[in-house]
Amino acid sequence: MLPTHIGGNNGGGGKNGKLLFDPESGAAHASSSLLSSAENDNDENKYRTKEKSFLPAGGTKMRSLFLFLFTQKKARVAFEVVRFFVVAMFFRWLVVKVIFEDGGGIGNEDEDHPGSLLSSSSKSGGGDGGFKREDNTFPFPEYNNLVIVTGHSVYSGSDYMRAGEENSWYLEEYQMHAGTANALVEQIKVGVETAARDGKAILLFSGGKTRKLGGQVSEGSSYWQVSRAYNWFGEMDVEKRAFTEEYARDSFENLMFSMCRFYELTGKYPMKTTVVGYDFKRERFEQLHAKALKIPGARFTFVGTPEVMSFKKQFMEGEVKVRSLFEKDAYGCEAPLSEKRILRDPFAVGAPYEARCPEMQSALSVCKRAKAKKGSIKSIIKRVSLPWE
Repeated sequence: MLPTHIGGNNGGGGKNGKLLFDPESGAAHASSSLLSSAENDNDENKYRTKEKSFLPAGGTKMRSLFLFLFTQKKARVAFEVVRFFVVAMFFRWLVVKVIFEDGGGIGNEDEDHPGSLLSSSSKSGGGDGGFKREDNTFPFPEYNNLVIVTGHSVYSGSDYMRAGEENSWYLEEYQMHAGTANALVEQIKVGVETAARDGKAILLFSGGKTRKLGGQVSEGSSYWQVSRAYNWFGEMDVEKRAFTEEYARDSFENLMFSMCRFYELTGKYPMKTTVVGYDFKRERFEQLHAKALKIPGARFTFVGTPEVMSFKKQFMEGEVKVRSLFEKDAYGCEAPLSEKRILRDPFAVGAPYEARCPEMQSALSVCKRAKAKKGSIKSIIKRVSLPWE
């Protein structure tokens, strides 16, 4: 009788790799368990590479699926393609986030250049020299000209009809003279009358919260309230186009900030600018401030009002000193002009215009860049670009 198995010492069974004989056919064959085990071993031996670490342990269906996928060439190629696109999309997101959304500096390297992003707002058509936002949300686009009344003090009372009295104002020591209050009211009146003669002009009362005792009341709002109390000196039509600029701390800022405030209201810069101030400041505005801001002479006018005549000599002597300081420091970035601005901003309000008027950004940021030592003041001023040039 033929033996039913051939092999070692262990009893039959394909478990140990024995060959079995079929007593019916006499042919040798491998058990099904033996063949299955051998096929699995061969598959795994073919791909005993680093990819094997991706396979789940055990003889689960998931293991078989992974074996199938990783042994298919097309599947591996598809995996590499997907991985490439995932990495590419990540880097694209990173570039957009860092450079564009976070302001990575593109377009800011030459912020003074007229063609930079800071001055890329679309210019309005025609000869009005204006710059307009695309959303057309400016409330008073119909006005082209600007009249500025420069502030000198903050109102201290509640009855604005008493504006002609010195004790109704927070006055500096050098202002405490009989007649000062009436001089302020006269200046306000001349400003209203000047605007009344030009139906295309906006009237701005300019001056910040310069007095600590005055609290959250600005020079600009004080002048506006006095005008209303006096019924706009008989020029009621002016009320609908009279506004305030409430951040300026000196005469140069009166002019520069008012130009930006006009843009906020109209969406463009004025064709003609008129400043109403004490007559002894005429040369300061015409020869220094207007030229520092590159306003063409044909588009700038100064209207003088009388100062307190009994102290005209003292005013003139002080004006000579101030004018000499602005001759050396046109934008008032250095002491003592810069220190004076600090004293006239007791609540540390600052000014928001650099963000609101991008076309004027190079002028509005002169002192900040000088403080950051991004060049000498003179070299910075030379590179200033303004929209009305």
